[in-house]
Amino acid sequence: MSVDLWKRDDAMDKVSFDFTKTEYLRICEEAMLSDLQRQLLEDKIKGLSIIEMSQKHSISPETVSRQIKKMKDRMLKIL
Repeated sequence: MSVDLWKRDDAMDKVSFDFTKTEYLRICEEAMLSDLQRQLLEDKIKGLSIIEMSQKHSISPETVSRQIKKMKDRMLKIL
């Protein structure tokens, strides 16, 4: 996977979730994301807030934040 696939703002150490469908599928496969993490990634790409995601999936906002952090960690490993 090439680094240009992963858009990262080093100054803020934040990840931009601006992926194409091809990039999304590749990330899901290579990072071995769980079904929940895939759904949360799709929601994040669509621009949903943590509160909206927690309500949609009937989980706490803290769980959403933890899962997003786990996704970021996994995605950084596959670079």
